[in-house]
Amino acid sequence: MIDCVVVNYHTAALLPGLLDDLLGEPAVAGVVVVDNSGELEPAMFADRQRVLLLRPGSNLGFAAAVNLAVPHLTSEYVLLVNPDIRLFPGCLPALLAAARDSGAVLTGPRFYWDAGKRFRLPPSLGACGWLDFAQEAAARSRLDAEHLSFYWQLRFARFWEQEEPFAEPFLSGACLLVDRPWALGHDGPLLDPRFFLYYEDTDLSSRAAFAGRLQLCVPAAEALHYYDQSPPPGKSKAALMVAAHERFKEKYYPGMEWSFAASGAAWQPVAEDLGELQVPPVLSPAGVGNDRGYFEIGINPVFVPCAQAVLAPGEVPVIPPELWARQAPGIYYGRLRDS
Repeated sequence: MIDCVVVNYHTAALLPGLLDDLLGEPAVAGVVVVDNSGELEPAMFADRQRVLLLRPGSNLGFAAAVNLAVPHLTSEYVLLVNPDIRLFPGCLPALLAAARDSGAVLTGPRFYWDAGKRFRLPPSLGACGWLDFAQEAAARSRLDAEHLSFYWQLRFARFWEQEEPFAEPFLSGACLLVDRPWALGHDGPLLDPRFFLYYEDTDLSSRAAFAGRLQLCVPAAEALHYYDQSPPPGKSKAALMVAAHERFKEKYYPGMEWSFAASGAAWQPVAEDLGELQVPPVLSPAGVGNDRGYFEIGINPVFVPCAQAVLAPGEVPVIPPELWARQAPGIYYGRLRDS
């Protein structure tokens, strides 16, 4: 059986759909909702007998909120799942079967960005020293940017070409099946509360790696990830990610000098500025020859990470209006490339 933990932070409108997905699964014993925003009332769940609402009275952060739910968990497996997730049919049974068959302590699905499954989301980026260095170098050198982008294209392709469960170095905590006895079988909580928001899943994957335990991505398990639907608690998302990244470096790279970021000017990619857009841009047919192509959207010019749509020859890339409307204001990069 599976217990599920959902941490709510101003995402009340998203909860009913996710709870319908979870409670419709026979393997789900119950769902613990931890309300970090104080907007939920017990009456909202009166008709959902397997839902337990915990109201800590303040925003504990993601890791501490999950840990608050731990005393109420009794099943062998725990599903950590964000409110902005929807499970496609068969997702949870596929995760559970793969975990039982392989003994993996962490098991995760592949994510789409839209309900029509046009935009594929990337593997979890994770964190490690060489990748930090590569990203800093890529921001300052076009040569390094080309090499990092090439690496990521190969990693993205491997991630989506697999047909059977495969090992991954990092899995996303947006929807993650966790072996509860393993996760709690150490001197500490399930998640490290030093990570207020972000990198708690990266830390959990690192623990599994150091323990020599398997963590799998399961292609048969598919989920929709609306992505970034909670408002940032006080600080910006970027500031929170930087702070969590610093905690990760302090934990895994104590005393290491990180001086590369202090030097060098950023390079500017050759790109057409489409201006500020309230609706998706109308794009030209894909000029990718007779082979399939890819339309990619990222938050930096290196496209690490990015969302990707596979295009037939000559197909016009289309961004669904509902997907566009969900995205936070910011600078986004787009590109077309062939295979």
